[in-house]
Amino acid sequence: MIELLNLPVNTFPLVGSTIGVPDSSAPSAVKPRVSLESFAMFEKYDAEKVAQGAKQYDVELREWWDAIGMDDMPSYAASTGQFYSQIYFPTVGKTLEKQGFKFQDELAN
Repeated sequence: MIELLNLPVNTFPLVGSTIGVPDSSAPSAVKPRVSLESFAMFEKYDAEKVAQGAKQYDVELREWWDAIGMDDMPSYAASTGQFYSQIYFPTVGKTLEKQGFKFQDELAN
């Protein structure tokens, strides 16, 4: 993306968005979302809310996938756990340094 957008030093793309036109000849299914209360907190982290939200979303997403014929999908918990079990952007640090960003370990000073 840096090359495609010809970004200058000290810039880095953070968010990408797909823009398009919906196909009005076929109704679209709106995927359910994780409840806001399970990850947006005020002043204090609540592990129980996170756990309950993930469990509830597992149920809701399974129902939605089954309803649209995607009954071969793993659970939300399983797919998310698999995704985060690996470093999926291993070159981000090197790319940031190439863009002019410097990393410094504050504890080493």
